[in-house]
Amino acid sequence: MKHITKAEQVIAAFNARNRELAVSLLAKLVEQEASLGKKWSEMAYIASSMGECTLAVKSGQLLSASNSDDLAIQIQAATIMAQAGQVEKAYEFLKPLLSKKPNDPVLNHFIGTLQSQLGDMEASLASLRRTLSQWKTSGVCWMTLASIKKFTKEDADFKAMLAVQTEVQNTAPDNYAAYLYAAGKALADIGDVPQSFKLYKKAADIMHKLRPFNLESEKAYANTLMKGYVTDAMVQLSKSNVESNIPIFIVGYPRSGTTLVEQILTSHCDVANGGEINLFRTAAMPMQGFTFAHAQKYEDSFEDKTHAWQNIADTYLHLLNERFDSNRRIVDKSLNNSRFIGLIRHIFPKSPIIWMRRTAIDSAWSCYKTFFASSLDWTWSLKDIATSFKIEDELHDHWTNMYPDVILDVPYEELVRNQEVWIPKILDHCGLSYDKNVYNFHKTKRAVMTSSVAQVRGPITTTLIGSS
Repeated sequence: MKHITKAEQVIAAFNARNRELAVSLLAKLVEQEASLGKKWSEMAYIASSMGECTLAVKSGQLLSASNSDDLAIQIQAATIMAQAGQVEKAYEFLKPLLSKKPNDPVLNHFIGTLQSQLGDMEASLASLRRTLSQWKTSGVCWMTLASIKKFTKEDADFKAMLAVQTEVQNTAPDNYAAYLYAAGKALADIGDVPQSFKLYKKAADIMHKLRPFNLESEKAYANTLMKGYVTDAMVQLSKSNVESNIPIFIVGYPRSGTTLVEQILTSHCDVANGGEINLFRTAAMPMQGFTFAHAQKYEDSFEDKTHAWQNIADTYLHLLNERFDSNRRIVDKSLNNSRFIGLIRHIFPKSPIIWMRRTAIDSAWSCYKTFFASSLDWTWSLKDIATSFKIEDELHDHWTNMYPDVILDVPYEELVRNQEVWIPKILDHCGLSYDKNVYNFHKTKRAVMTSSVAQVRGPITTTLIGSS
């Protein structure tokens, strides 16, 4: 019989969705500082997937220590820190490596990305330009640079970008697509909208072939949720006794203003932080799925059924504390939270939900011209975007009809035009007192890790209304 190593036991428990066992086994490996070498990379991935930031970072540190001369491994260890929300620590970890490898393009690109997330745009631009001096065909680097600056016709960066188009075209398709998104943004900045659209479409067509999206299964899944989570069915579940209102949930299309509201709220003295943290679905792993049938089956597995929901709530709150090390309020604006509103409302009856609403064509255009790293493969096609938005609208109507007093609709256009009206409404809905800092949210020092990294560093503006 083949001997199963402790690392393999962790992997088996994780694959079986036995979160408690996987965490326990991995914690022992970390405590023992087991000699796993590069296998620590897989352990860090598993810890990150379960939201266990402390275990993920420690696994990354053990990976780093066991491969101290390997720059790629050191960058991976820093990536693990950043993914755990420790962006500043990742930056400080990497800075000393610049003295050893000052011209390494991968190192400079990652440092430039971290600097932009921390709000130091000038330093970021310098790092990205160093990257491009060594790696001029990096589409991802051009895209990162384009996301944090506005180009002009006489811009040296703009000229340098156009000069390498033929060379970049001969690289990997996804790298070329990233370059085209950057060039499209640059052309839009200088006012050449028709040519900008051509490049965006060319890039999106490439990505659509590389990463097609099955919207039929998405529609079927959403319909299953809406048919299952209805008022008459919800009363069949045992009541949740969770008192915590720590999480504040923000829902909405991508590029609908969710990051703006997150930044406003995280500027409040009683709110610690937030982001696209994807921890609710992680905490609900033991359910084996998210439909109403899964909820019933999960609850039935408990002798005292109220413990079922307390168990998920405790895990979720633990994961929030792991990520943010705070018992203050936390903003969760994870993508696809709209699928979990029934569960969220049931488990956290005292948590507020904010639903951002924006003119669909503006959100659609913003999605189409954004190169999303993952999870949003429907954004490569305008037809898919329209279908996805229709699904989201149906979910919005379903949940707001069920929970009209719990969900606050916030129209993006009205928020940016009348912040003096809407910010107090948002604070009141979240049970937060007046705090002048929320009106100067762009001055708040925190890492922002979404595609809105540049926009939230400035004050509220109406310039994006009707930008399509």
